[in-house]
Amino acid sequence: MRQPVSCGLRTRAIHGGIHARRNRGATTIPLYYSSSFAFESAEDLAAAFEGRHPGYVYSRISNPTVQAFEQRIAAVEGGVGSFAATSGMAAIQALCTVLAEAGSRVVFARSLFGGTVIYLREVAQRAGIHVDFVDMDDLPAVERALDHRPRMLFLEALGNPRLDIPPFEEVAELAASRDVPVVVDATLMSPALFPAKQCGAAVVMHSTTKLVTGNGTAIGGVVTDLGQFDWSVHRSPAIAREVGSVGPGYAFLAALRRAAGLSAGLTMSPFNAFLSALGLETLALRAETQSRSALELATYLAAHPGVSGVRYPGLEGDPYHERACRYFHGGGGPLLTFTLQDRPAAFATMNRLALALRATNLGDAKTLVIHPASTIFHDCSAEERDYSGVTEGLVRVSVGLENVEDIIGDFDQALADA
Repeated sequence: MRQPVSCGLRTRAIHGGIHARRNRGATTIPLYYSSSFAFESAEDLAAAFEGRHPGYVYSRISNPTVQAFEQRIAAVEGGVGSFAATSGMAAIQALCTVLAEAGSRVVFARSLFGGTVIYLREVAQRAGIHVDFVDMDDLPAVERALDHRPRMLFLEALGNPRLDIPPFEEVAELAASRDVPVVVDATLMSPALFPAKQCGAAVVMHSTTKLVTGNGTAIGGVVTDLGQFDWSVHRSPAIAREVGSVGPGYAFLAALRRAAGLSAGLTMSPFNAFLSALGLETLALRAETQSRSALELATYLAAHPGVSGVRYPGLEGDPYHERACRYFHGGGGPLLTFTLQDRPAAFATMNRLALALRATNLGDAKTLVIHPASTIFHDCSAEERDYSGVTEGLVRVSVGLENVEDIIGDFDQALADA
């Protein structure tokens, strides 16, 4: 499709990656479920391995369906290209593999998804990467951490489940002054609500399992280069190698394909890419509906006498409401938390829910609830849980696409005895 710059996000999410003339007129992205691809001659195959001949060699390296999804999400993000990985955690591993190595440093926000914390502690740090955890609201601390010349500064667009929002402009300005790329995990907001490029990010990533796919069917992750960082100044040997081969504009993506795809096998499967590409087509509509319903549920919970606290960035009075209005376009996302007296009260309320499902995903079409302290943060330290706002009475809700009156009614009956 010819995509003029003026095309809006919803248009790009529907038409990006589709090449009807190339794919026999198909109006959706075809599914190429093939491990390998044949060439006309041995010379062509050899040239493809050397990068001198266009074509697909092996689906661990590249695949037409995966590439179409990568093109679609890059178009949505306004980036130069994307790398689709097997999961959100694989996307984080791909970033660490390419940007850092043993003996180097990285800076991560203290407010992180529990799985990211565990990965950094049990994989990255054990591999010799030094991780500095910094409160992004403490700008002097951010500046001191950047003085050590880390390979990246990683933060979440919306903390999970702390629901805090960093001061993106200030952090991006500090990082840019030291030639450090800012990487934003925008999983909780999606490109429909959070314009990562406008907020100074060099790279944006998502667990596509969540809002991008939106229906709980496919595990995946994606990393997108937003074209705002000069990779020729980065000190990663993996990137330096590609700068000399493909130039600084595509060096980061080329390094991801070589290290994370070809060598580590972290490439997304064609079927999951197919499902994720379909999900992108309705992302903007889902994000709008879920944000509106989440705000209504948060408003209801905030007035409930059995609830001691509610956090939702779209709620007036929330400590991050002003930043949500500044950075998030179209709503506060599907995620909120509320607090009850203790774990037994949280469990009892969750068990009385008839519509909402007790499950660990988020951004699904179905409303989901989880008790973070006993699940996604159960391997984290008391200090890590405390900083993230994870208490024994905290319940996290991912608001789905059901009728909002049915969602509220379900919580109303479940909280009746709270």
